[in-house]
Amino acid sequence: MSRPINRMRPVHPGEILREDFLVPIRMSDSPAILAVMRSRG
Repeated sequence: MSRPINRMRPVHPGEILREDFLVPIRMSDSPAILAVMRSRG
């Protein structure tokens, strides 16, 4: 029995964050990066 071939391209985690979280709240990458850097101390 042969396995089906996965024809989907690999997705970068940053692409998922941008499309699922940043675009809906209309935030660009830069403010999100700054917020994460500030939260690290």
